Amino acid sequence: MVKWSNIVEELYKKSEDIYMQCPTCSTPSYCTDYLEPEKPFNIISLNNCCACLLQLILDNTPNVVMFHFIGSGDDNESFYILDDVFLDVTEDNVVVVPLDKINEYIESIEELDSEKANIIRNLIANKLA
Repeated sequence: MVKWSNIVEELYKKSEDIYMQCPTCSTPSYCTDYLEPEKPFNIISLNNCCACLLQLILDNTPNVVMFHFIGSGDDNESFYILDDVFLDVTEDNVVVVPLDKINEYIESIEELDSEKANIIRNLIANKLA
């Protein structure tokens, strides 16, 4: 399966070629300077350039569980599940959640958006089934 380190490695390799497809990226380093190949220990948020670049990579990576959804504010949102992290990607940012912190993340969004929390719960349950 696909791990966070695989995606970051792919992003490092391709960022010079694809960053021009992302209007939020002035340079590829605007994202890559903030990425570590190791799985994060805590929930982290990355900038809009990373959101765009990661979405380009993830949408073209086989064996990644993904779910695209229109949120409560008509914002497009995409969820990706890797072997070791869950990613919540919007136009503005990406939240990277280690799978061992997923319940903490769901609890943090439950009051704001119960529909989103339920979708994430179901995706994780299906992935682990």
